[in-house]
Amino acid sequence: MQLATAQDQTIFQESDLAPVVQSPLLPDHLRTGHWYCDIHHGMFLILLTRGAHAASHENEKLTHYFVDTITIYWLVHCLMEEEDMAGALMKGIADPSVVRQHCRAHTALTQWWDNKVFSPLKTSAASCGSIARTMTEFLEQVVHHINEMDQSTYGKASPSTEESLIQAMEALSRTHLPLSPQMAGCQQVAECLAPRMSTFVRPDSLSPLAMEQVKSFFLAPRREPLLDEEHGGFRDLFFAHYGAGRRNNSNTEMPVARF
Repeated sequence: MQLATAQDQTIFQESDLAPVVQSPLLPDHLRTGHWYCDIHHGMFLILLTRGAHAASHENEKLTHYFVDTITIYWLVHCLMEEEDMAGALMKGIADPSVVRQHCRAHTALTQWWDNKVFSPLKTSAASCGSIARTMTEFLEQVVHHINEMDQSTYGKASPSTEESLIQAMEALSRTHLPLSPQMAGCQQVAECLAPRMSTFVRPDSLSPLAMEQVKSFFLAPRREPLLDEEHGGFRDLFFAHYGAGRRNNSNTEMPVARF
């Protein structure tokens, strides 16, 4: 099965997925040691598996709920990782080429999810049954992304140490970024990073807290883009709007959201 990777050249063996979905916990080989990443990854495995199950049983309301929740969670997750990478670049402990590749992979996976799952469901262009199959395919891609990208950024194949990971997680906890789809600021993040997609998220898929606004975000003061392209990365887009601890009122050219 073809996966949406940065180069779109990697074939993932479906048999490799079996031990992942059969376990209620994140398997050891997928753990990076970055607590926030590992919690998010574990939740993606659960949500995608249960979402595919709901879709396969033609439960339209529940399918929309899972697709909406996964969409918000994915955007929150990508922003969190890219903010972490911005901090690592400032400390000189991240490889800029790895960061660029990682940001491109986030964009490619989001594009795949939008094209194959989110938009077809929201426009009634696909049945729940076909959505079930593509949700399972996306789960395969997430597992591949963890092994290929996250392990090289945070895990076994990265220059990260236990001390640097603890410092990174402490810094993230001070940003005021939402770290789950139930936290204040989730709707803000979605509207900033994916304004078109956010208009299709059903209000009853979000908790009241997730719809609350966060007044200030305290991001790392790195102004240089992580992904120096027309649309930039998710963090580039968010930083242009919210700056480091304040809303950005400058007249600088803003990156354009693609979702």
